[in-house]
Amino acid sequence: MAELQRTITREELHRMVWSTPIQKLAEQYGLSDRGLAKICERHLVPPPPRGYWAKIQAGQSPKKPKLRSVDNTDLHIVHIGKNVRKPSTYVAQVLEAAEAALAEDDLAAAKASPPERISAPRTPPEPRCAIQRYEGPVSDLRGELLDLARELRAVAPDKRGAISFKWVFVSKPSVERVIAFLHNLLPRLTPFDIRLDASDSRLRFERGIATVDFEITETRKRVNPHSTDYWRRQETDFNGRLAFRVFGYGDGVRCNWGDGSSQTIESLVDSIVEGVRLHLAVQKERREKELAEQQRRAKLAHRREMVALRAKREEDRLAYLRWIANVRREADDLRETIAAVPQGEDLPPDYQRMIAWAQDRLAELEGQTAVEQIQSALVEQKLYTDPDHLFDPEGDPPPKKNYWDD
Repeated sequence: MAELQRTITREELHRMVWSTPIQKLAEQYGLSDRGLAKICERHLVPPPPRGYWAKIQAGQSPKKPKLRSVDNTDLHIVHIGKNVRKPSTYVAQVLEAAEAALAEDDLAAAKASPPERISAPRTPPEPRCAIQRYEGPVSDLRGELLDLARELRAVAPDKRGAISFKWVFVSKPSVERVIAFLHNLLPRLTPFDIRLDASDSRLRFERGIATVDFEITETRKRVNPHSTDYWRRQETDFNGRLAFRVFGYGDGVRCNWGDGSSQTIESLVDSIVEGVRLHLAVQKERREKELAEQQRRAKLAHRREMVALRAKREEDRLAYLRWIANVRREADDLRETIAAVPQGEDLPPDYQRMIAWAQDRLAELEGQTAVEQIQSALVEQKLYTDPDHLFDPEGDPPPKKNYWDD
């Protein structure tokens, strides 16, 4: 049986999940259906909806969406079933230079005569992970880091000697190392338009609409691990090892870096830069998708509001026409009544005053239903605007079925 191809493109993954049920496809790769669905979500590949394969078996031809193109090149290649990390440009150049140097050494050794050739085992140099501490003046720090450094140095340690400020939780002596680490990290992020934002209660990196939070912590160790006293055995103290963590949305993307036996976070700056860039790229795609969804919801809500306004306008139009008809009917009745009753100067005074009031009332009603007055009312109430301000070129949207139907 041929080995499954575990490094594919987004297009190939899209064809696979729409040609084979995701449960069966996940079993072939030794994954759960949820794990494969997360890979699809991470690379913005839409999986078939529930009931899709039942419709296929029933002889139907459900619609299959097209794969949307993405600008983020990190999402174009998909790794299934294993975590493949791409080395940074700096590491790749170092490895290439080391291989070239070894090749030259082997060529020189092959040309040398056997007596002069020295066959000694080549031992790799031990890694050098010197811990850096910032000793320079505060004025040399970057603008975003300047205020943060002053605030960190001003924070008083608690009874355990810990500094806790904006998700930086370290011992007091490690504050300068944190400042030095950020001082070296930020210039590596600047070419990618990534900047530090320390204005809120948390530290974050941001680029455009994408932001990711991060924290820097210092691990602790037991002070008396072999003590017979339970409480003394639980006592801990900082051990000087720092850890850097990014709170991103890229499932499967590395988000933790820390000091080890042969490395420090200072030696992992290239890997941290790659991780921050990838998390920001994933967050950008998520934010664009959220903004597009918000715009769609807002547009649909506006269209449904216009449906209600058009219905209200129809009611107002009919009510206004009925009002005109009632006023005209009253005016006609008054006119006929005034013409039918006796009139003259020899009539009683109260009777004459009633006729005068009826004539004034008739004049008032005729004024209310004059063409100019009706036109003014129509313009004020916007009952017959041209162009129609409530016109929807897409027609009436589907009615809302429930609270979440938007």
